[in-house]
Amino acid sequence: MRALDLLQAPSLTPASVHEIRRELKRARAALRLLRPAVGEAAYAHENRTLRDAARRLAAVRDARVTLEALERLIRRAPAGASRARLLRMRARLRQRHARLLREAGAPARRAALARTLDESRERTAHWRLPQPWHSVLVQGVERIYRRGRKALRIAAARATDRNLHEWRKQVKHLGAALDMVAPLSPRRAAKAAKKVGALGTKLGDDRDLALLCRTAELDAPLLGRVRGRRGRLQARALKRGNRLYARKPRAFVARLLG
Repeated sequence: MRALDLLQAPSLTPASVHEIRRELKRARAALRLLRPAVGEAAYAHENRTLRDAARRLAAVRDARVTLEALERLIRRAPAGASRARLLRMRARLRQRHARLLREAGAPARRAALARTLDESRERTAHWRLPQPWHSVLVQGVERIYRRGRKALRIAAARATDRNLHEWRKQVKHLGAALDMVAPLSPRRAAKAAKKVGALGTKLGDDRDLALLCRTAELDAPLLGRVRGRRGRLQARALKRGNRLYARKPRAFVARLLG
């Protein structure tokens, strides 16, 4: 696991934090696909282990994307009091991000995280998985797609930050699953992955703005602009989501892997 190599470095960087989290997401994506084969107890234990490991770096990630969202606001803000206030916020957020990165990169914390990942790798190395793989993958993708479909319905009915975040997670899970099964159906998986990626970008941009509103103290005009931007992002995401999740799970998987 490349995450273990990155944790052996003298310190963490924003790039290494991003890559470690990506590796953990890939590992969890593999777990979700194998869930029908490995059983609920084994799946739940390893998924919880990897989820909790990723959460140790979540604050660093959130601080980074909040800062990036603020940077985008600054680029669009006209000169004046509002822009000056945003620049002061940027200085505070930069300090916060640097502090969180130092804390996460402390030798003791990195060593503890590395032990957790190494122990998980040792446990899963002894799993004996059934052959052939096709039926296992079909069940896994179908389950992930079904959960995304349900999350879309909930977010469409009530677009709270929590519901949108849950839908975004399910979209990301589907994207990771498509990466895993791409060798079985390269063209169809690539086409579906493109749609998933575009939807994930909209939901991710909305999530970044939600974090910005939660972290920074925006004045009324700026808050109005952010809310307007979020409304447009959510409307586009729902439109894309309705197209992506139009098929029933079994029909989606049959088209993808049939």
